[in-house]
Amino acid sequence: MLVIESKKVEERVLKRIKPSKEEIEKSREIAKRLIKEIEKRGHEALLVGSVARDTFISGDKDIDVFFFFDPEASRAELERRGLEIGKAVLADYNPKTHYAEHPYTKAVVEGYEVEVVPCYKIRTGKIISAVDRTPLHSEYVLKKLKGEHKDEVRLLKQFLKAFEGYGADAKVKGFSGYLCELLIIANKSLDELLKNAAHDWKKKIVIDLEKSRESYDKFPEPLVVIDPVDADRNVAAAVDRTILSKFIIKAREYLIKPSEEFFFPSKKPMDLKRLVKGRNLLVVSFKYPQDVIEEIVWSQLEKLTK
Repeated sequence: MLVIESKKVEERVLKRIKPSKEEIEKSREIAKRLIKEIEKRGHEALLVGSVARDTFISGDKDIDVFFFFDPEASRAELERRGLEIGKAVLADYNPKTHYAEHPYTKAVVEGYEVEVVPCYKIRTGKIISAVDRTPLHSEYVLKKLKGEHKDEVRLLKQFLKAFEGYGADAKVKGFSGYLCELLIIANKSLDELLKNAAHDWKKKIVIDLEKSRESYDKFPEPLVVIDPVDADRNVAAAVDRTILSKFIIKAREYLIKPSEEFFFPSKKPMDLKRLVKGRNLLVVSFKYPQDVIEEIVWSQLEKLTK
């Protein structure tokens, strides 16, 4: 009976989160234009991420375009030329420089947040920069994730968003989009994943889709999902224990009584006066630093609190 109820809930949720045909076409049309401009400048380019893999949620306006450099190119050349090309193809949209392992270009194009990222083109062997894996991730997911399972990824993402567990950045420390895709590939459906999480995820959890390692001792994290394109990397390394615990608790609660509330929780007003009553609080307020990348601010705040 609960299985039937959960399916009904998930069907209703999908109607709210699945992007329309027009939304899909619009995002890919923007990517196609950018790729064409990059190719004019002598570099192969590729749409990656959830738009390329058709696992994005309606309203999530992120487009990631990667373009390739020969592995023989120096890091200095990749950074210099990578920024030149990124700023050139996004020149009409007030491009900004952002930083991961190396700089890349970001802009808002017709309402979409677009990232144009240079990387080395690799097939096998050790990566040169951390982003080199991303095109291989897309290739793997497109090969392994069957059509009917793409909606299961969307449901998982919305389930995580509901308790602020979606995103591998320093602010959230949760589940990345790629991790969501791998978890559905491993479990086939959201319901099956939630059952496994509710009943079997205890102490250290290890998922190795390609059975690529004999030992997992090098990974100290509570959730270990081996990257199918790099056996030395844990895709779930960013997931901290608090977010993982919340996910397991939410999974147990959902299986007992499925509801749309787990995907779209109602907002309850916070009674601050009641919460602080009887407490002695010291509040220290800082001005938000100007011209600093948000990811860096969160990392600095975390170090400060420690």
